[in-house]
Amino acid sequence: MCWCILVMCRTLEEHGQANENMDARLFMPKKTWKMPVYGGICNVMEVLFSFGNINKTLQASGLTAPTAQHFVGFAKNALFPFVTLYSVYSAIDLKGKNKVTNIIGTLSYAALHVGWIVLFICGTINYGFVALAWTMFFTNTCILISVRMTLRGMIGISGNIVGDFVACSFLYPQALLQMEIQLAAEGDLSAGDS
Repeated sequence: MCWCILVMCRTLEEHGQANENMDARLFMPKKTWKMPVYGGICNVMEVLFSFGNINKTLQASGLTAPTAQHFVGFAKNALFPFVTLYSVYSAIDLKGKNKVTNIIGTLSYAALHVGWIVLFICGTINYGFVALAWTMFFTNTCILISVRMTLRGMIGISGNIVGDFVACSFLYPQALLQMEIQLAAEGDLSAGDS
């Protein structure tokens, strides 16, 4: 294994010397989400606590009062996240070859979403239901992490699985809205340079 790493490093060094004019951004593009996961509807707190006078530095970085799109998107994703999930699945399936898989993934997510809500409610009857509810909740999180990581890879947004876990678990309406806004900003992914 160490030998393989050594060979890869030497190969990369030789390749780098041969192509000094190569732009490193081709390999690691620096992109960020159009809407931060803590943005959108979460900006309500900033607007309230600043009495509408948002700091100019924050405004320059994109923090503004939430729009109607943020409120509607958050509500839609909190109640019916599988609708946005299917549209994201469809957008990242560039050739349209995985429609059945996308439908199965979306239906699984929908069943698990309804399931964890019902089981948390049933937890008031018997606390044993809560364990199964958490299992369904975190299974949904794993499905969403997979989609988010695929989208990040296609668009070239850096990130890590820990950030994806936080965004896709307890902030899942925001994560779905973030992906939806990013896809709208990117346009047709098959026409891009990804």
